[in-house]
Parts: sequence; structure tokens; C-alpha cells
Amino acid sequence: MSKNSRTGVLSVSHYDRRKMLITFSIVMIALVIDLFISNIADIVSSQIVTFWGISLFVGLSVVCVVGQYLIIGMLKTKNKEVNVSSYNVKKFEIAATILQYIITAIMLFVILQIIFTHNYYTTLLSATTAISYGFVVFFLITLAYRFLSWFKISKSLVVLLYALAAIMICANAVDSILYFDVILFGKPALITPQSQVIFQTGSYPGSFMSLVNIFQAYSLNAYFILTWAGTILLLRHHLQRLGRIKFWAVITFPVIFFMSYYISYYQAFNPSSPVTAAISSNLLIPIFIITASITLCGIFFGIGFWSLAKGLPLNSRVKDYTIITACGFILYFNCAQATVLQAAYPPYGLANVSFVGLAAFLILMGLHNSAISVAQDAQLRKSIKTSTLHQSSKLLDTIGTAQMTREIEDNVLRMTRNNAATLTEQSGVEPSLTENEIKSYVDKVISEVKKK
Repeated sequence: MSKNSRTGVLSVSHYDRRKMLITFSIVMIALVIDLFISNIADIVSSQIVTFWGISLFVGLSVVCVVGQYLIIGMLKTKNKEVNVSSYNVKKFEIAATILQYIITAIMLFVILQIIFTHNYYTTLLSATTAISYGFVVFFLITLAYRFLSWFKISKSLVVLLYALAAIMICANAVDSILYFDVILFGKPALITPQSQVIFQTGSYPGSFMSLVNIFQAYSLNAYFILTWAGTILLLRHHLQRLGRIKFWAVITFPVIFFMSYYISYYQAFNPSSPVTAAISSNLLIPIFIITASITLCGIFFGIGFWSLAKGLPLNSRVKDYTIITACGFILYFNCAQATVLQAAYPPYGLANVSFVGLAAFLILMGLHNSAISVAQDAQLRKSIKTSTLHQSSKLLDTIGTAQMTREIEDNVLRMTRNNAATLTEQSGVEPSLTENEIKSYVDKVISEVKKK
């Protein structure tokens, strides 16, 4: 009997690209359903408290918990198979595992409370928001640091754009923790089937919470635009194939959809319009448009990295990490628009909020390990440079070369320090070269090698 047949369906004994994509697709469907219901929880509050509403919530939560286990397990296995075992990678894996255990415990506790006591603690929603978005900050501030260190070496615009996008996502995550938890602390300590479902989003103009709300909107717009600009640079190799008009039509599609997020402004500017009347008579229309638009934008951003994967060799380990990055972006843009501040019964939206940390982990590990893999594989770097899709693969080439430069500098500095200590001990003369001079010399050597 094979190892897979013994371990069963939840086996993560090896990385399988097909299993990863199937798991991602199932989880994504569950999260989209959870998101749509959470956004109209006040409208369908009488339906979701029924047996079928609670059963659907439990089913979606179980799918997401199992999905987290499989995705993290397969990514760990992938790292072992390709021998990506640096201290930082281990640290990230441990952090993701801790996040998974905490989120799983909270989700199961909420489910058990609902089944046996017919209520749940509001503090569990606050804890989930703080923990999940806290890990977003940890993972993506690390990624931003990596991007900035690669930009310092490569001076690549696309690297800078993704670095700034990661920084703005972190800023938005910190703001979300503050905004959501302050509102949740004003809710009843126990949520029951009789509790009101209210999306409390307003605040007094000029108050602290209004400033928090405004910053959240600005930071959301900022990381959307930065990610969109970076994706354009990834996809610009399609310009000749599609033609200029079709290309710009495709890449402006997400912006048009994203602007639907501000559909309420149209109602204020043109209150007598038939469109305004239709929206006011059926709130499901704008809610559906807004929710779908951001999810579709996330899919578009994921396509940018999917296009990178298409140009890589089928058995390339970087291909898998690039696909993982694409999945991370799609998950994050879908999950980050969810909220639990309405405190519905049962708490639809909780599954999405619990997934933002894992989505950030996938983005970090996908890009970080892609850079390491390219840096350590000269044949792959050559393949990327000679690929027909070289322009779309330029990001991988850039971060891989920058990572290689960093590793060479670190190794040279480490050997220099060791040899300097030995030389000083033997001769009594300290070397005159500083670390900056050594780095500058290494950069010149690498630049000359690249030219040849």
C-alpha cells in the first residue's frame, strides 16, 4: 500500500500542484459564499439563524479550517522537497503554524458555542481580527523589507511598486485592527439569535474614529493602485499580442470595477437618477457589485503572477512558488474586504477574516522562495533570460539576481570577518577595508560578470 493511501485524503506527504489548485479552488468558493452572506447579514438575518443557515456556516468554516491545514502542509512539504530551509523560512513556517492553530481553535470554539449554548462571545471576533491582521503585518512588513533590499540592488520599478504596496497593506491592516475592534468592543458581550445585526460604520466628523475610517479608505486605495501598477508591468509583454487598445481595455477593467466601490457617491451626486432609484429600492444590487468587483480585481492581480508561471519550465520549482503567490493575492483581496463588525449570528465573515494572515503568508513565501530558487539556480536564470516571455519573467530575474547579490555579499563579509580576525591575531595588523568598501567591490565584480 502506498504512503498516500495510508494517510488518506488529508495527506500532505508530498507537494502536488494539482491538489494545491483543487484545494485553493474549493476554499475560494467557500470564502466567496461566506463573504457575500456576511455583507448582507443584516438583510438576511432571519434566514441565517435557521438550522440551514447555521449548518451552512459550520460547513464553510470546516472547509476553511481543513483548507488551511492542507495549504500550509503542502507549502511546508514543497520547501522540504526543494531544500529551501533557511532560518527565515523556518521562522515563517512556525509563525504560520501558530496562526493556524490559534485560528482553528477560535473557529471550533465559536462553532461549539453556537451548537451547544446558542450564543458566542464577541471577544472571539475581536481576537480573530487582531491575530489574523497582526500576522498580515508580520509577514508583509518582512516582504516589504525584502523588496526594498532587492530594489536597492536592482533599481527596478516593479520591485519598488510591490514594496510600497506591501507597506500600504500593512498600514491598512493596523488600521483595520483598530477600527474593527473598537466597534466590536461596543457590541454586547454575548451574541444570540435575537441580537441585532448592524453595520456600524459611521462616526462623528473630526473624531478619532472618523480619521481612522478615512485612513483605511486611503490606504486601501493606495495598495490597490500600487498593486495594479505592478501588475501592468508584469503583463505588458501582452501589449504586442493583444494590441494597444485591447491591452489597455483589459488592464483598466479592474479600475472600473473598483470604482464601483464608491457607488454611494453617485447616489449623493445624482439622487434623481433612475440608477439611484433602482439602487435605493434594492440594496442587494450595489452590495453584489461592490463585493464582486474587489474579488475580480484580486483575480486580475493573481493573473499577473499566473502569467509569470506560464513562461517557466513545467518542472521548475519557481513555477510552483509563482502559482502560490498568485493564489495568495487572489485570497488576500477577497478576504480583506470581509468584516465581522456586524456581529451576525452565526458570524458570517469570520472565515474570511481568519484567512487574511494565511493569504499574506502565501504571498511572502511565494515571492521570497522564488527569489531564493532563482538565486541558487544558474540554469534557471539563463532560461528566464532566454525565454520568449522574458519581459513577464523580468521580476523573477530581478529579485533572483538581487537575492544572489545579497547572498554573495553576506558570504564575502562573513569570510572577510573570519579571515580578518585570524590575520589580526597572527600579524597584529587590522585590515583597512570597511564593510561598505567590500560591498562596493563585490557589486562591481558582479556587474562585470553580468555584462560578460
